[in-house]
Amino acid sequence: MPDEFYGPLVKASVPFNMYDRISRKEGQDEKIEWAKKFCPNRILLVSGMKIEEIENFYKWLSFLAREKDPLHKWFMLQQLVKNSRRYELKNEALLASTT
Repeated sequence: MPDEFYGPLVKASVPFNMYDRISRKEGQDEKIEWAKKFCPNRILLVSGMKIEEIENFYKWLSFLAREKDPLHKWFMLQQLVKNSRRYELKNEALLASTT
């Protein structure tokens, strides 16, 4: 069980993404600092938009993302299809299952 002993130390110092130059802990610390400084009211003021306009923009952006996402139906398919039947998938579903 050496992994159980050394695992937490290694995982904290190795970057999550091999292209990242910072460790997970440093990344988490940066996110915490950003969250402390984040002020949604300032964003609202700087944007010059009303809350209703931002809600409409969010709805439009969500709709656009769903329409452009080729895997938007994949989650539901995974929930419905048995593991033993996944080999029968075809076309886009087969392509999505191999990525």
